[in-house]
Amino acid sequence: DGTPLKHLQRTGFDLHQELADHLGPARIDYRRLTCAAVSVDEVRAVQKPPSKKMQDVEWVDRGVTGSVPLGDEGTIAQVHPRKLCAAMWEFSSGRGSALRIGRVVRAVLDGTEAVTGVELDDGTVLEAERLVVACGPWTEEARSWFPPSVGLPRITGVKCHSILVPHPDCVLTQAVFFESSRPLGDVDLEIYPRPDGDCYVNGFEGEEGRIT
Repeated sequence: DGTPLKHLQRTGFDLHQELADHLGPARIDYRRLTCAAVSVDEVRAVQKPPSKKMQDVEWVDRGVTGSVPLGDEGTIAQVHPRKLCAAMWEFSSGRGSALRIGRVVRAVLDGTEAVTGVELDDGTVLEAERLVVACGPWTEEARSWFPPSVGLPRITGVKCHSILVPHPDCVLTQAVFFESSRPLGDVDLEIYPRPDGDCYVNGFEGEEGRIT
């Protein structure tokens, strides 16, 4: 809350619940879970036994110096991105949608600067009533499709590394943002457990900027 995106975030949260209800939560690995910010002292983790401060934290058995809840099942949800995209595409392609692969080089506008289509790098023009840009951290490239008069906002991102850790014997239900006393460089880890036991782990690295 308190950011320009709060209404979009709340709408998106509700929309993902609707998609899960329609497509099936198990099909897209949708579930509600909890989230916490956890502070860990690596020296204490090695030298001292577990403390009572970790009792509400699934992920850590030593060195916890404090934790702050960031949300519960009423405000936190999770979905598998690839499975969601596959399910949505299967649904839409079965109702007449077609996939065109190409690189957009220009948005086609009418006299009022409303979008009427896009031009691909091979010269093909695809007509459209709406243009949805879903390029993730590369969305900034879409600014080059429009004249300066359109005034699109800057889109920035932060590059980070991620790994997938299999853990089939234990399914956790708490996402954790770690803050370590001795982070790897300037990196603190974020861990997102999945319903199948896998854990998606990533850490921020580098400065915010244009992603190319």
